[in-house]
Amino acid sequence: MVAVIVIVVLIVAGLAVWTIRAPTTLTVQSEDQLKNSVMAFSRSFSNLSISDSAGSYTFRFGFDYPNNSISRGSATVFKVYAALTSQQLSSSFARGISLDVQSATLLVDGKEDASVKVVTTAQPTLEVIQFEFVNTSLPAGTYNTTARLVLSTMDVYYVGYFTGTTSIVTMDGSFTIS
Repeated sequence: MVAVIVIVVLIVAGLAVWTIRAPTTLTVQSEDQLKNSVMAFSRSFSNLSISDSAGSYTFRFGFDYPNNSISRGSATVFKVYAALTSQQLSSSFARGISLDVQSATLLVDGKEDASVKVVTTAQPTLEVIQFEFVNTSLPAGTYNTTARLVLSTMDVYYVGYFTGTTSIVTMDGSFTIS
C-alpha cells in the first residue's frame, strides 16, 4: 500500500514539474497590435500556416535588418520576430502554442556567417530571434542576406507539452556596408 502511494506521489510530482517547465504560450496578435509593436521595424515579412494534433495556427514573421548603410567593422544585430496571428485549438486539453527554434542561420551572399551568435527570447506576444555579431568586416558594397530558421511547434497542454510540427522559414533582405 505504501509503495502504491509513493508511486502515485512520484507520478503527480513528475506531471507538476513537466507542466511548470512548459514553454510560454504565444497570444494571438491582431494586425493593429503588430503595427504598434517592434514587428513594425521589419523590412520583410512572411506567413506560415501549421496544423498539428492540437490545432491550426498562422504565424507572421518579420525580418529586421539595418535600413541605413553600416560602417565597416561596426557591431550590428539582425532580428526575426515571430507572432501568432490566428489559432484554432482542436483539443480541449490544449492551452496554446509556443515555438522552439531548432536552428537559426544567417547567410550573407549565400554563405553562412559563422561569426553570428543566435539569441532567442520568448515573450507572450512575440518570439524574438537575434543574430548578433554579424560580420561587417566585409568590403564596402551591398550584400544579400537570408535568415533561415528551423522551427518546431510546442503544443502546450494543461498538463505537459509535446513537440508538434517542424517547419523551415526563410526570409530575405539586403544590407549595405560603407
